[in-house]
This record gives sequence, structure tokens and C-alpha cells, in this order.
Amino acid sequence: MDVLHGSPGDVNVPSIAAVVATKNWPDVFHYSTQVRTQPAETEMIEGLYEPGGDMVRDGVSKSQFQECLKFEFTALKRACEDLEEGYNPGITFIVAQKRHSTRFFPQGNDKTQKGNCVPGTVVDKDACHPHNYDFFLISQNGLIGTSRPTHYHVLVTEYKHMKPDDIQSLTNNLCYMFGRYTSAISMAAPAAYAHNVPTRYRKLVDTLGGSSQGSDMSDEQASGWTFRMGRL
Repeated sequence: MDVLHGSPGDVNVPSIAAVVATKNWPDVFHYSTQVRTQPAETEMIEGLYEPGGDMVRDGVSKSQFQECLKFEFTALKRACEDLEEGYNPGITFIVAQKRHSTRFFPQGNDKTQKGNCVPGTVVDKDACHPHNYDFFLISQNGLIGTSRPTHYHVLVTEYKHMKPDDIQSLTNNLCYMFGRYTSAISMAAPAAYAHNVPTRYRKLVDTLGGSSQGSDMSDEQASGWTFRMGRL
């Protein structure tokens, strides 16, 4: 899940929210997506209605974690209850962050030809929060410069049988599921798709003669404009 905003301070441009999901477990190659507009600069996704599973959320700062749980995680649980009475699947809610300055450097011979950490490197202690559940993952093979790890924060995990190693391995495996690459990308594929979809949606609306820029769009007009895109 991700949200695309307009230029900073431009209150007339609606935010575009995208939710990308798949039910094809364990063959998680095909994803469906739903896109909607909402009032400008609104980071929390409104009207969220998706069944349970593993959720990877992009574009959320640490100061918004509690708000994310209050609105989005709660909305997911309500959606499951609305689907079927008593339906309460486990949800693992993870926030992925790329905008940070943390870097890791390998020691010894365990490194790539470019001198970076090998793909699949996980750091889950020392550099992480002493109490919260988080880890750094370098999934990609950095070709230029120093590889930037993705910082994953596990806000909720209701799968009690899943150990930290299981979540880290699953997250790393999802980095190989992006359709445009034959190797791993730097972020779990669902989060990468959700990051790209709003930009495609904005270009599509503009091409069809609409206006995703919303020059004089009210909050009521900006919120709830929903569009289902094809499979990714």
C-alpha cells in the first residue's frame, strides 16, 4: 500500500492511494490493484477494504506508525469481519522505509564484486531499535555506489508460528517477485507495485482527458474516486 501526493503545499492536488494484493499463494506473481483519490496531503488510506494477509506499507514515517495502526490496520480487521461473521485471519503489518542514511559495509571476503553486502543480508540487532520489531534487508545486488538497505518495521504480526527469520526470509523472497526484473529489487514487490501504480494512474487520467491535478477540487470530489486497474 502507498499514497502519492502532489507538490508540497499544493492543497488543490488530491492524493492518490493504491492497494496492491494477491491471493495466488504461494505463486505470488500476479497482483490486482485498486486506486482511489482522497483529499490532498492525506497519508492514511481512507475506505480501506481488503482481506487479511501479509501487508507491506510504504511511505509512512515513524511518527505516523500509531496513526497507521489506528486507521489502516483497524480498517483491515473490520473488512475481514464484514466478509464473513467470525472471519479473523492473521495479519502481519509491515512498514517499509527507504529514506534513511543507514549503510552497511561487509568485512572480510563475504562481499560482492562492487564491495557491497551480498544480496539477502539481514541486520536485526545492534543497529535496530532495542524494543521494537524491525530489521534492515539488503535484497538487491548494488551495481553503483553503496547498497541502501530497506528498513522494515513489523508493527503487528498475528501469525504466532512465524519467527523473525521466517518473516525476514519471506520479505526477501518477495523482492524477487517484481515482474520487470529477473533478479531481486530493493523492496518487497507488493510495496514496489503500490509505489508505481499511483503515478501510472495519474498519467492515465490525464491521458483520458481528466485531471488528476484537481485545480479546484473539493475534499468531497477528491475523496472516493475509485478505479480498478488490471493485473500487474
